[in-house]
Amino acid sequence: MASLSHQQTEEFLHRYKVILPRLERWLWWRCKDASARKDILEETLVKAWTQFGMWDGERSFKSWIMGILKNEWLAYHRRERRKGRIGQLTEAFDEELHSGAGAVIEAKMDWENIKPVLTGEEQTIVWLHYGEGYSYAEIAEILGKKVGTIRQKGSRTKEKLRSSFPELCGSY
Repeated sequence: MASLSHQQTEEFLHRYKVILPRLERWLWWRCKDASARKDILEETLVKAWTQFGMWDGERSFKSWIMGILKNEWLAYHRRERRKGRIGQLTEAFDEELHSGAGAVIEAKMDWENIKPVLTGEEQTIVWLHYGEGYSYAEIAEILGKKVGTIRQKGSRTKEKLRSSFPELCGSY
């Protein structure tokens, strides 16, 4: 890896500071262990730092770094599962959503009721799109899927929510 110039270093640090609260919320939602969250964030920072020179400026930085965070989180879960410390990997919603963009959704939906209705991937799409404000294109990039696939899953998920929770129609 070539070392970063002073300008690249400043740009990386600025972009990382801006996105950090979003990374923390995403991780808080999936990982209860504060120590593990810290480790995963540090690994994400190191990987993003070492790969920043390869980041294509045409690509969304937040999608790029969220993809790194997602992969670090999955690696953590695989390690912990091999050690027998955690059960099957799930992407369940955390009961205590942080304030911010997710607070709007939390006010309109009871997450405890929708968790059993949605698959882990559907929960992720709903969270990223409505809770964090990502576009379907950005979600596709984060999840490593085609945009059309994510749009289709998003549309089907909305229909599933509408049929399961008719009182929420118009909220999403």
